[in-house]
Amino acid sequence: LPTERRSCAAGVDFAAGVAKTVAEMLTAVVEEGGTGVEAAMDGFRVAGKTATAQKVDPATGKYSEDKYTASFVGFVPSRKPVFAIVVVVDSPHRVSPYGGVVAAPIFQKIAASSFAAVRRTLRRRNLMLTLHEAIIKDQELDIDARQRLAGRNDPTGSGRRSSRSMPTPAIPSTMQ
Repeated sequence: LPTERRSCAAGVDFAAGVAKTVAEMLTAVVEEGGTGVEAAMDGFRVAGKTATAQKVDPATGKYSEDKYTASFVGFVPSRKPVFAIVVVVDSPHRVSPYGGVVAAPIFQKIAASSFAAVRRTLRRRNLMLTLHEAIIKDQELDIDARQRLAGRNDPTGSGRRSSRSMPTPAIPSTMQ
């Protein structure tokens, strides 16, 4: 049976469903029992991979016993990612050389700060939209009032405007 194939942004072909399976596997890394639990976030499922690599000792040309590179690469939310973040710590000196201990918490802080910045931006945008809607509503009310006033000042009922006209408030250019 032929397998349905898809291409990713890099042009690499893969069988349909493979990306979903890999994302689920990477999500398990960040869940209880995984090596990347320090990258977990409240409110979002995180997918990622920890790594710890020994560095080569330039003097001996062999792997060093005490020099490492710790990393965590991940994306959040795991189903429809908004952020993809890579954290690499060269020669971590404190606590542990492991990516899950050193790099995963840094990932979590960067992701949490990034989402907080997005939320602040959206709140500002929503405030601006709400203010814009209020101005429009105020203009609509003002138009209704002018039409009622025009009807009262027009004894013929023809709907002509009275000689008194009210200026229409302008929408600030920052709101358009």
